Amino acid sequence: MRENVLATVSMVLLLILLLDVFTENVFSTIVAEILAKISYPLYISREYLESFFEKRPTTINVTLFGKREDVLVILSEDTNGFYVKDLETRGLVIEPRSRQLIGFVERTGKIGYVRKWWESEFPVTVESSETRVVGFYRKLRIEIPDPQLEVAGKVYLADSEEYGRLLRAHDISIGTFNDGYFQPKIPRIPKYVIVLPSYEEYDEGARK
Repeated sequence: MRENVLATVSMVLLLILLLDVFTENVFSTIVAEILAKISYPLYISREYLESFFEKRPTTINVTLFGKREDVLVILSEDTNGFYVKDLETRGLVIEPRSRQLIGFVERTGKIGYVRKWWESEFPVTVESSETRVVGFYRKLRIEIPDPQLEVAGKVYLADSEEYGRLLRAHDISIGTFNDGYFQPKIPRIPKYVIVLPSYEEYDEGARK
């Protein structure tokens, strides 16, 4: 009897795994979204109890690039990203204490989703004291248009991307590139984050 149960469970798990593979992780993404929505009321209850019993509430005041920013709370994390409470704008996501880039807003809402930068693909700038070359980041690798070109230095979000010049000016890099190898600087996922809104949403807010 026990062997039959184990065999049945194994077949069900294998079926779920195959379904997720053939749907290119669509199945696991749907399950993650459902679980996130189910767990949200529990999170709110826990947050309320923590606030109620907290004797010394902590206030986080963060000034980034000379401007005071509001912090947002991370609800949970998965392999590719993490869920953020009350994420209203698209843009870049920054860790408030270390000032490091963490990811890009992929979905807004009461429970928004941020994709980690190391699980994304985007153009980068490799800069040393003598050279500056544009490349492309993909799957923990840096691709340089001319592979024969000897390039070494810090890797930044490309100037052509939103806030690329600003991050480079403040030396906020994602790692170093040397001898054809990329050494990523992957930050830990914190409890709180800051969002630098996309230029389009910032302009719309200014017009309002």
